[in-house]
Amino acid sequence: MKYAINYTRFIWFLLWRSTPEHLLQTAIVAPLTGIVLIMVLTRLADFLVALLLGWGVFLLVLSAVRAVAVRFGRGVR
Repeated sequence: MKYAINYTRFIWFLLWRSTPEHLLQTAIVAPLTGIVLIMVLTRLADFLVALLLGWGVFLLVLSAVRAVAVRFGRGVR
């Protein structure tokens, strides 16, 4: 992911320095930047979903452990 962002910045820099009135920059770099942004946001969303699922599983296991402890008289009701 870091390489894709650096690549986009490099292409943007080259086009910004070499094109008249930045027309090529708008035509090429803007879509590339959008693609990289979508990739980053997708990975962030995947991470957040995994984090929420992990937290849910953790709470479920904690609840099961507490239920077993209460069942055998070692937990706090």
